[in-house]
Amino acid sequence: MATGNNEAALDAALSLRSSSVMVGAARLGELTTDLILLLESHSHALAMTKLATLQSCGNQTAGQLADFCKESH
Repeated sequence: MATGNNEAALDAALSLRSSSVMVGAARLGELTTDLILLLESHSHALAMTKLATLQSCGNQTAGQLADFCKESH
């Protein structure tokens, strides 16, 4: 989004949502859906404000998945 490439940002968001759903990360999927809607409506400034929340949730999800993988071994 920083480069103004809406198509690439939308493609990345769609991939993130798909991956989130596959691993059961519902909250991350919901946040990504919100971002997709903003990108589709060309609300770039508002979409940029959502990135910090999305990143935080992504980091928490990655940590939880890592913990799960450690426990399952």
